[in-house]
Amino acid sequence: MIAARRADAAAERYASSGARIAVIDARGALADGLAAAVTLGGYVSERDGALLVMVSRGDAGALAALLDAGATHFLVSPHGEAEFAESLRYAERHVDRLTARGPSGAPADGSAAPLGWRIDGRRQVKLTAALAELLRAPDPVDTRWLLRQVPRS
Repeated sequence: MIAARRADAAAERYASSGARIAVIDARGALADGLAAAVTLGGYVSERDGALLVMVSRGDAGALAALLDAGATHFLVSPHGEAEFAESLRYAERHVDRLTARGPSGAPADGSAAPLGWRIDGRRQVKLTAALAELLRAPDPVDTRWLLRQVPRS
């Protein structure tokens, strides 16, 4: 999953992330959120992904414009963590159905799932499901463990 608040570089971050779900937080920033949805919509569609947009209650009238921009799911505030987590589960189910992927993220057609990672800033590394499985990685992964997996030559 990748989250975006601004449109700048969101498409590049999504394209390079291997993420199947993009989240745009447009609460209190509808114009920026709509611009991000326009920017990301095509990329998400090409990947058979899901685009979840969070909006303020007062901006619920813009849901049609967000759908036209490429959003597949929405969440109107106020909402709690539980509702956000369930929205992500719905988005993941949507992606699984579109791509016929299993829970591991591997495509049913046998093609390779994305191998990728990102650092969260606290010496923790988040691996894609396919890379974690390939490395038999613990969860969470710290940078020292990951560096020990690199063969010395």
